[in-house]
Amino acid sequence: MKSVRIILSILMPLLFAACTYEFDLQPSAESGRPVLYVFPGNRDTIVIQCSRSVPVTRPDSLKPSVSGAEISVWVDGEFCPVQWNGQATPAVPKGCYYYVKRMQAGQKVQIDCRLPEGDHVKGETVVPEQIPIDDWNIAMTNQKNSQMVEFRLRFTDKGGKRFYGLRVEKMVQDAWIYEEDTVHYQYLQTELCQIDKEPLLSESNGLEGVLTEYRQYENGFYIWDNERLRGKPYTLKIYTNPERSWDRPNGTYSHVYYRMVFYSLSEPYFRYLESRNAQINNELGDMGFSPVRPDYSNVDGGIGVVGAYQVEYTPWVRL
Repeated sequence: MKSVRIILSILMPLLFAACTYEFDLQPSAESGRPVLYVFPGNRDTIVIQCSRSVPVTRPDSLKPSVSGAEISVWVDGEFCPVQWNGQATPAVPKGCYYYVKRMQAGQKVQIDCRLPEGDHVKGETVVPEQIPIDDWNIAMTNQKNSQMVEFRLRFTDKGGKRFYGLRVEKMVQDAWIYEEDTVHYQYLQTELCQIDKEPLLSESNGLEGVLTEYRQYENGFYIWDNERLRGKPYTLKIYTNPERSWDRPNGTYSHVYYRMVFYSLSEPYFRYLESRNAQINNELGDMGFSPVRPDYSNVDGGIGVVGAYQVEYTPWVRL
């Protein structure tokens, strides 16, 4: 009972503070605000998502993209032609703009977008340096009397201000017999991992660290900065429950593969992901004890993010 009183005494001032925020919804109530999302990286095709936010008075007006926009892209001052993609392709979703250019570290990317209604939105970012993977391993390991898949990644921070990300991908290839035919099926997904033993990902600070059992990351995209690394090598370890491959004499099988995807992120990209995670972990806000946290935005004239990255993949490992 005493501990409950202590927690309530801490939370009550936050409750009153959370009730002092006022929001004027009228300016964006008519047509919504322009939205721009661009994430240049070391891939050949860069997708540009240009849309408009949904007005609170017209929740049925959601449109995934805006066609007919005038979009200009400059990379270190060099103009890059932008194309509209009306039909989905393996590289570009339907209803997106795109340009083709493999980005390199240190390049400055500037995006200027004019919507058909006359709205003007723009943003810029700098492509970060790729921090290479020094060593890695994906293997079965014993954890508390049960077997887990361990993902171990070693890298060396170069100091300064740097931001990182990691995803674990799982690919499953199946073969089944349907009537008298063999049907092949393949799918790829992001694996949600156990991070409670990894200090860079699991430690929370402040009051939320006391009230939150564990930190969550949106869509299994684990991010961290180099505040505690500062030019030193580090080995990161996370785990997941195994899904085993198998083969049968009749020719059916299920083959399971894992790989790690290691990101070097620009600060705007990191801040955006950080703000998304803050919303997921804002249990105080869910209880009404703190304000709802908005998405990070570095776009002028609207909302959205222009953030860059570099990415490196490990080979697939079959388990």
